[in-house]
Amino acid sequence: LTGNWTVSFWMKRLGSGTGDFPQVIGSRPWTAGLDKGWAVAWDSSGNKICSHYADGSTGFDVNSGSTCSSSSSTLNSFEYWTVVFDRTNSQLRYYKSGGIDVTNSKTYTTGSVNQSDAVNIGREIGGANNRRLNAVLDEVRVSNAVRSAAWIAAEYKSEVDTFNTFASEEPRIATSGT
Repeated sequence: LTGNWTVSFWMKRLGSGTGDFPQVIGSRPWTAGLDKGWAVAWDSSGNKICSHYADGSTGFDVNSGSTCSSSSSTLNSFEYWTVVFDRTNSQLRYYKSGGIDVTNSKTYTTGSVNQSDAVNIGREIGGANNRRLNAVLDEVRVSNAVRSAAWIAAEYKSEVDTFNTFASEEPRIATSGT
């Protein structure tokens, strides 16, 4: 990944999971703080959604406060999260339930974070392999574009059936035939 991208997902946490930052989705080996790759993870101590982005020597990791959401994740409740990696504007934005949660200023690496590890959902790739998310995930999406606030709000509303509203059915009017 060398440009901008957006990650969105529905998550219903069922418990704590294992490890300090159980991964929601990502591709990184979890061997060092700035290991090459990217990830969106749940902070088990702060109860927030956090992100990792690094090229192997520079970037940011999940455990540095400004890489996390402001809002907490609720146990046993489906929530819609979106994380926007906006390299063009040096921002990392979090949305919860279609609305902006927080915008963090970030310095992104100029290099690529591509590496040979697979993208995994709900678990880490390498390291001690002890980070496992205890959650139901649905509608996990990764797109290579910065999604706007309007796009994210519309996507959320369409998935909870509040995007369009319809009036009640009109009554049938009998006619006299003339």
